Amino acid sequence: SGPSMPARRECCLCVLETCLKYITSYCYIFVALNGDSFCTACRDSFGLLQNYPAQMLINATVQAMLFTVQSVMLPIACSVAAYFLVSSGVWPLWLDILSANIETMSALAANLTAAASAAGGEFVEQHLAWNETLLPTSPSSLPRQMDLTGWLR
Repeated sequence: SGPSMPARRECCLCVLETCLKYITSYCYIFVALNGDSFCTACRDSFGLLQNYPAQMLINATVQAMLFTVQSVMLPIACSVAAYFLVSSGVWPLWLDILSANIETMSALAANLTAAASAAGGEFVEQHLAWNETLLPTSPSSLPRQMDLTGWLR
């Protein structure tokens, strides 16, 4: 005559899961705002739900409306901007400038690689010495507050 017992159990579990997801979404907000623990934030968000149910309903409605507007308007705005960029001729010009810069950078990298192989070990030693001045790798050259190996002992 009615739904079977496993179907009822599945329906109740689905409702429970939906409620828990709704409450935990507010719990994460409480954790971020107040710095409370997760359990304290769950208690606070459940209290908020009990004390101000109309406010929670309004928040959920506004959230859904904003999500819908952003899901629709963002692709439309990008499409309109792309249409005007392509139709005005700005887009191909920008693409040509970008590709010219990429070609210049790849040529510079090839010249640098050729110079490194021609100079042999001397270039590599100079490069490593330069890196050592920028990024010290030995633990004695690190400032005390940056020495993270001490907490492992």
